[in-house]
Amino acid sequence: MSRQMTALKITVAAGLALAPMSPANATAAKSTTTASAAKATTASFCTAWALADRVDQSGKMYGAGGVRCKGRTAGRLTVTLYRNNSKVRSANEACPRNRYCSASTGTKQNSSGSQEWCARAQFHDVIGGDYYIKWECMIA
Repeated sequence: MSRQMTALKITVAAGLALAPMSPANATAAKSTTTASAAKATTASFCTAWALADRVDQSGKMYGAGGVRCKGRTAGRLTVTLYRNNSKVRSANEACPRNRYCSASTGTKQNSSGSQEWCARAQFHDVIGGDYYIKWECMIA
């Protein structure tokens, strides 16, 4: 049996990352980004991403996220995985100045039936006091 693979395009600050995605994973995902910045001009200072996805052929789900900031920004990244609006896993990462930073929640078994899985990446810029939040959801 042959499986046709398509590419999922993930936009990150440094460019594009391509990840294989089977047609079964190509569900309608919703995505929301917010940034609460002290000044409107700093709202795009950081670029965040989040991903809720399944581990191929294992029946497990995971959440991942990352941030890339310009300048002197340093802070803490928290990635949280939700199943049907309930928190099931989280991960934290200290992010050094002017670096790309990412984290992954680890896996959680996917129950039978359709579940809504969401990953939330939140970055707190400790120098500027700003928050950057990115959500990504899928049904699996």
